[in-house]
Amino acid sequence: LFTGSAKERIKNALLRELKENIEEKQELLAYLEANKPVFPDLSGYLITHKKFGEGTVKACENEQLQIEFSVETKFITNITTLFKNGIIDLNDDFVKEQIKAIDYWEERKRVTKMEINCLQIEIKKMGK
Repeated sequence: LFTGSAKERIKNALLRELKENIEEKQELLAYLEANKPVFPDLSGYLITHKKFGEGTVKACENEQLQIEFSVETKFITNITTLFKNGIIDLNDDFVKEQIKAIDYWEERKRVTKMEINCLQIEIKKMGK
C-alpha cells in the first residue's frame, strides 16, 4: 500500500492536473467569448412559423425579430432555440448554417463552464 508521503504526492499530482485542466478550459472559454458568431441581420427574410405561417422580418436586433404575418405583426425572441426546435424555418440554407453555428457556440460555452465548475468541485473535495 501507499505510505503517507506517497499518498500526498499522488494527491498533489492530481491537484496539479485538475488545475491545469481548469486553465485549459478557461482559455477555451476566453477564446469562445472573443469569437462569438454574429447573429445575421434577417431584415427582409421570409420565415415560416409553425403557428403563424409565413411572415417577413421587418426588423432584426440580435435574436429579436419583428415579423409581419398576414394577420398581425409579432415580436419574436430566441430565434436560435425556435429554429432548433422546429418552430420556425428560415427558408435559406446559408442563414440556417449561421444559426446552427451560433447554437453550437452557445452549447460549447455552456458545456465548458460546466466542466470548469465540475473540476473546481473536485478540487474542493480534495481539500485544496
